[in-house]
Amino acid sequence: MINNRIPSSFRDPSSFVFCLENKIFRSSQPNYKTTFNYLIESGLYNELTEKNYLIKHTFIRIDKDENQIIQPEHIPFISYPYEWSFEQIKDAALLTLKIQNIALRYNMSLKDASIYNVQFLNGKPIFIDSTSFEFNNDKPWTAYYQFCKHFLYPLWIMKYVSPELNSLYLSNLDGIDPKFTIQLMPIRAYFRLSIILHLLTPVFYRTNSEKSGSKLFSKEQHKRLLKHLFSIISSLHLPYKKGGWINYYVNGLPMLNYFG
Repeated sequence: MINNRIPSSFRDPSSFVFCLENKIFRSSQPNYKTTFNYLIESGLYNELTEKNYLIKHTFIRIDKDENQIIQPEHIPFISYPYEWSFEQIKDAALLTLKIQNIALRYNMSLKDASIYNVQFLNGKPIFIDSTSFEFNNDKPWTAYYQFCKHFLYPLWIMKYVSPELNSLYLSNLDGIDPKFTIQLMPIRAYFRLSIILHLLTPVFYRTNSEKSGSKLFSKEQHKRLLKHLFSIISSLHLPYKKGGWINYYVNGLPMLNYFG
């Protein structure tokens, strides 16, 4: 039994992260063995790691409890969403959608679209949870509602209200829910159909996807959803704000009134 489990690694019943001699390891449970082996053998792992979308890992051993122990590639600096810029959150969101789109080709899907599964390595986002995958089986995307809460809603709030509201991640560790998002968003935002659609649909989608045997989305519908989300997020930009330093590289130092 591993006793040095990292406290924040508790949600996924398939695996957990632990620290040993200042090194990070992941333990994959026996009930996840078939899924994890398929991730590796199907070619999905190779494609994602070759594109630098997914963290590489080294297989260490199978312990006495039949857990598979792997060691992920070391990330020198760990950062958190409330420290990230608008563009970093946007890049992390697009990475998550790219991974989900590729996973569908291998009949797999992300069961977890948490923003905390993304870190930055060499200046680029990378997915760090190798056990966030499950078999797709033409089910609705389990993580759609979570994706909206962790990525889409915070990005909308930062765009339409203030980029400083990335601080909401501090008090909303499980993302921003639709009701809170609606309270924060200005009226002008609701002239966009995409905002109305993705603020109302996730609740309905989540409720129906949890029904036994529910198969709301075919793979093609699933891909259209991803394409639509990718298009929405790709087009998001913070409002342009003119300041004294905006033309620094063109005109040199701005004229500053040092004497009030």
